[in-house]
Amino acid sequence: ARDNEPLVRQTFVMGTRGTVTIYGLPDADAEAAASEAFREMHRIEALISTWKEESEISRLNRDSRGRPVRVSAELFTLLEKAYLFSELTGGAFDVTAMPIVRLWGFQGGEAKLPSAAEIADSLSRVGWRKMILDKADTSVTLTEGAGIDLAGIGKGYAVDRCARILRDHGAQSALVDLGGNMFAVGAPPGRDAWSIGIRDPEDPSGVIGKLLIRDEAVATSGNYEN
Repeated sequence: ARDNEPLVRQTFVMGTRGTVTIYGLPDADAEAAASEAFREMHRIEALISTWKEESEISRLNRDSRGRPVRVSAELFTLLEKAYLFSELTGGAFDVTAMPIVRLWGFQGGEAKLPSAAEIADSLSRVGWRKMILDKADTSVTLTEGAGIDLAGIGKGYAVDRCARILRDHGAQSALVDLGGNMFAVGAPPGRDAWSIGIRDPEDPSGVIGKLLIRDEAVATSGNYEN
């Protein structure tokens, strides 16, 4: 059993590195838990990635031009959550940000600084109320040229799901890290919590602080990235 020496496994998914660290499980059990967690990460990527033309979210963005499109119960529930967060933040988080994301070149192409007129034009197609959810038949209608981008919530959802998988496999001490979105299960052996360093945006090799977390999640984002 791995009490003081963790099993650490990595995969490339959602355009970043996914890492699972597990203490306390026999090697075979830890390997099985990590493998299932990674399968879940890749499954969710296939569901919500706007980079994959065959994903369910890409099909929705493509097919719903003012028309309802039926989606899976899982995607519908995730969009309900995203709508709620968009509403609670008054649009500071907005699940329909796809037009503005593409304008800045973050969705492929060349990154650029758009003009004020281009920004205003793209923003006219952004607004979570342009996404109409019909729970009766789990359909979604996108109006006024809106497009859905789940990048602000998708990794967190995947991390939550993976943490549940690790617990189901018996892990009581584990860490899931997906591009800075982290979920701590329990704490490392002999410690009260996981210590998460916050990278210094002006010196990527340094940290500006640490967070101690246990049985909770944390996500960071920096202006030194997109």
